Amino acid sequence: MKVLIIEDEIVAADRLKEMLFLYDSEVNIIGIIDNIVEAINFLIKNDSEVDLILMDIQLGDGLCFEIFEEIEITIPVIFTTAYDQYTLKAFKVNSIDYLLKPVETEELFNSLNKFRNIHQNVTNFHNIKSLIKTINQNATEYKYRFLIKTPTGFVPVSTNDIAYFYSEDKLTFLVTWQNKKHIFDMPLDNLITKLDPNAYFKISRGFIVHHNAIEKINYHLNNRLKLQLKPTINKDVFVSRNSVKNFKNWMNS
Repeated sequence: MKVLIIEDEIVAADRLKEMLFLYDSEVNIIGIIDNIVEAINFLIKNDSEVDLILMDIQLGDGLCFEIFEEIEITIPVIFTTAYDQYTLKAFKVNSIDYLLKPVETEELFNSLNKFRNIHQNVTNFHNIKSLIKTINQNATEYKYRFLIKTPTGFVPVSTNDIAYFYSEDKLTFLVTWQNKKHIFDMPLDNLITKLDPNAYFKISRGFIVHHNAIEKINYHLNNRLKLQLKPTINKDVFVSRNSVKNFKNWMNS
């Protein structure tokens, strides 16, 4: 099985490689591409050499759907995405496979089994074209990444890598899926306007969470909800009373 990975985050690409080799030690990863232009050029020249593409939706230079606007792709594609359930249902209806980030090993294996068993393209070029406009409208308003200042310089952090934000002692922190914490120079009230509302919710004055970071929801006193997050955090995390109704609707959307 010859696999092309289109992913601009090094950590995510390395994890996909590890899982692919765990699934099949003889898998041939023919390339890792991190931008739209290079992907187009590669596929024009080498499309017959690829059996399957693992493709991230949000790349550093735009949405991967620009690739489909330039060339016709008949290779099976499994998307990795952080988009809301409405969009994911649209993918499913159009017979497009997807994995919600951060990608879990079991879910990737299920998609690879599907690819091997049915021996057919999971990609429908014309249906993808019909989805591009809707997805672009939902995605282009929001931040792809943030530049974090450190004592020695700056660190770029992709929005897709952020599990939650919180404020403490007049500072704002972001925490990645790998449990790395950075000080972030932006108040939560300003920050929430720059995040995709389908992915992130401001549960209280001091917390913004990604829906995949919520591992468990418990009832608490005074009509509040208490959340168990992943990665874990050494403090109590509550949904404020005023936000409970909207939070439930958001989680159930």
